[in-house]
Amino acid sequence: MLLKEVLEHLSYGELSQLTIGGSTLGSTDAGAYPQIVSYINLGLMDLYKKFLLSEKEVIIQQFANINEYIVDSANSVSDGSATYQYVRDSVLFPFENDLLKIENVFDEEGTPLPLNDCNDDTSVFTTRYDTLYVQSPNDENALSVIYRAAPVKLSTTSPDPDTMEIFLPDVLLTALLAFIGHRVHKPLSGETNRQSSDYLGTYLALCAEADLYGSTNKDQTDNHFKFSDNGWV
Repeated sequence: MLLKEVLEHLSYGELSQLTIGGSTLGSTDAGAYPQIVSYINLGLMDLYKKFLLSEKEVIIQQFANINEYIVDSANSVSDGSATYQYVRDSVLFPFENDLLKIENVFDEEGTPLPLNDCNDDTSVFTTRYDTLYVQSPNDENALSVIYRAAPVKLSTTSPDPDTMEIFLPDVLLTALLAFIGHRVHKPLSGETNRQSSDYLGTYLALCAEADLYGSTNKDQTDNHFKFSDNGWV
């Protein structure tokens, strides 16, 4: 969806009683675009954390002397600054530091490895949200890490409603609008401030409903990710 669609909904709904919503119903002051886009960024980040909206893969090359692998561009081939460049990306397709959560890990055969299982010697562990611990690393092996990815951050510098695209399923649009309503009303005083809590409650209820009825993707990655698809054999 485009930014102008979100702005239109806000102007008729969540922002209709505020100056930020525009001087006339159905319009939004251009000077408020950066502020609204910043709230959209916050809302998207929260929704991408709650729901599996973007899933990506990154290859981690093992080193026998390294047990802990921080999945960060500082340790990538494309960045080139780390002593051990075990994040095997490329200049054309760099790792963008958009990891929110490691979902699954596969070996070179596409076999899923146990994750955070203390009773399994083959298990790998997430010591932090972006850090993978390998019990017995091997120079000859690599791992496929499937992760929940963050949304693309929208620029707040002169955003164009007609061209700026917001990557979000339509089923979560009302939740995003409620989140924005919550953030806009939060700094205000009196009754307007109390509406912030109402919008927050609406947001959480809409997210719970989307989760209950399976309106978005569930966390169900399988072993369809293969190293051969990424130049690994």
